Amino acid sequence: MPITIAWLDHTQHILLETLEGLWSLEDYATVVASSLEMIGNTQERVDYISDVSNATISGSVLLSMPKIFKTTAPRHELNVGSHIIVGGSPMVEHMVGIYHNIFERRDYLLTTAPTIDAALELIRSDRLFV
Repeated sequence: MPITIAWLDHTQHILLETLEGLWSLEDYATVVASSLEMIGNTQERVDYISDVSNATISGSVLLSMPKIFKTTAPRHELNVGSHIIVGGSPMVEHMVGIYHNIFERRDYLLTTAPTIDAALELIRSDRLFV
């Protein structure tokens, strides 16, 4: 599958979603369902890293971004902390800006980072202020 989800750490505090190649909304919906189940199985804060550095975003996915935003919204109702997107293009950064304009969430860190290490540092910083 072009999208996988797994715990990045043994304490189950950080999920790593890896998107590779061309993927569909159906692929993404499957992973979101899995991530909701994984997050729901812990009472601890769960931070989320999406690695899109090797992903291709198709035109149909771009047109469906509002649906994707709504699909991922249930994660915010759970114990989700930060969501860091790694390896994104300027288009991904623009989509993050659109998300912030639509949802105006101040209690939720959604941002981008160039590497997974940089994402982990952002998560560490965000956890200090919670």
